[in-house]
Amino acid sequence: MLKEWEKSDNNYHLIEYEWAHKYLNWLRDTKDWNFFRYPMSNSKLFKNNVLIPGLLKDKDYELVSTKVYLLMKHIYGGGPDIPLWSLNNMPTNY
Repeated sequence: MLKEWEKSDNNYHLIEYEWAHKYLNWLRDTKDWNFFRYPMSNSKLFKNNVLIPGLLKDKDYELVSTKVYLLMKHIYGGGPDIPLWSLNNMPTNY
């Protein structure tokens, strides 16, 4: 896994906004340090298995470094993976 992280220093991934903020609130507010039980889910960012056009940072998604994304995915599971570059390669006819 470390080799994959080392290759991804300058890359970013999207994490669905609602999940990211539930996780941050859990980190900030929890008195119960049991394992956070929600897999990372980016499914709300897709329609018919296609990334939804016009997604907005800080409304629909948060950006994290690929290193952080891979670590969180390893711990919590989930996906699908959405590298930042994929926003620039979206179909124009949706």
